[in-house]
Amino acid sequence: MRIDIRCDGNREIASGHVRRCLALADAFDRQGAAVRLIVADSESAALAEGCGWPIVVLQTDYRRPDGEIALLIGELKQNRTDFLLIDSYFVSQSYLERLRGIVRTGYIDDLHAFSYPVDLLLQYACLGPLAEGVRGHAGKCLAGTMFAPLRNIFGSEDMRMPCRETVQRILVTTGGADARHMALRIAREFCDSKEPVFEDVTFSLVVGSLSDDYQALKTLAGKDQRIEVLQNVEDMAALMKSSDLAITAAGTTLFELCAVGVPAAAFVFGPDQEGVMETLQGVVFDAGSARDAAGAESSAHAALQWVATTGRLENAEKRRMLSERMRNVTDGKGAMRATVAMCEYIRNLK
Repeated sequence: MRIDIRCDGNREIASGHVRRCLALADAFDRQGAAVRLIVADSESAALAEGCGWPIVVLQTDYRRPDGEIALLIGELKQNRTDFLLIDSYFVSQSYLERLRGIVRTGYIDDLHAFSYPVDLLLQYACLGPLAEGVRGHAGKCLAGTMFAPLRNIFGSEDMRMPCRETVQRILVTTGGADARHMALRIAREFCDSKEPVFEDVTFSLVVGSLSDDYQALKTLAGKDQRIEVLQNVEDMAALMKSSDLAITAAGTTLFELCAVGVPAAAFVFGPDQEGVMETLQGVVFDAGSARDAAGAESSAHAALQWVATTGRLENAEKRRMLSERMRNVTDGKGAMRATVAMCEYIRNLK
């Protein structure tokens, strides 16, 4: 089976779309499919560089996908593609309708913008009545956090975090671009905090490749030995497993933390992540919206205060309970589960 995945990532839309599509590409590959990634531009291609699958660069504007249809259809026909999976918030109903006339299609839905005319709809993060309302034109819908597309390593049983009595590492990961400078806000407040919980911890800041704050964070780390600044982390799963608490954006990383079982505070950068927080209500701490500067400052403070409180010795049992709730969200095998269902459905349509 020949499968193409259409996705993009850059400073504006961050890297989460590409990350989850790479997880799905790997799962398709493990089933013997011939996989390609199709992206709009070189910035998106750079995020997937070294993935091991062919990358087709359309040289188009990711914000105006209607303008790429003729070029994309040409690629699909030349490749004799059996299935096209699309991950973009900028597509229109007419875009999907035209492609469905050429190839079997799938779409990853976070926004519930309209009723999607596709063969397969993947809704793993944002559920509820709004999600149900856009399924009418889809042939089949894969709905639920059981389909969260995480990398294969997160499905391993030995990736479960051991719950320690005392907090030793706090992980902060704020997305590939971090346009609201959340890592820097959180790090500065951490340095000024007198909370006893923070006295003997390692404060691990993972900085995305698209962030502008790397040097500023390194400067802070040079003044405070508790802080480590990490970039291009090769084994993120192992880093998560070694962490006791986390602060993150409500995207793909939050589901990875769920799979490992790391209690987390999360904030939202956009409307797509608001649905994630609704789905995970009662499982993770909602630090609020960081969509503007004032919200970002408030969210950074709320998240760090939650970590300070939850990290106290007397709250060790609470951390264990939260860890179990996180693990109940996903077993880390959603990418394989979703792609198996997709392949089976597409084969049955032939």
